[in-house]
Amino acid sequence: MTSINSIKKQNKIETLSERQNSDNEYLNSTQAAKYIFVSPSTLFKMTHYRKISFTKPGGKCLRFRRSDLDKWLESNRFPSIDEIKEHSLNSLTNINKKL
Repeated sequence: MTSINSIKKQNKIETLSERQNSDNEYLNSTQAAKYIFVSPSTLFKMTHYRKISFTKPGGKCLRFRRSDLDKWLESNRFPSIDEIKEHSLNSLTNINKKL
């Protein structure tokens, strides 16, 4: 009997572990604020102005998908000087090909 309970417990732990490692993991507002390096009040302002995606299951607590937070972080990325130079060279090459 204990082996069955042990197996059930192990399966539950594995399921929770998979859920935590998933890209679709939902974070609460405190976790999300820490994840994107802002204060909770800044995060709430961002949700008010719809600058970041969120969900409100049951109309109560805010939840944020980790993958949405990652997208927001990437959308606010500034390219390095090397990336700008490379982009410029590629653009000039494409223009010269058209001429």
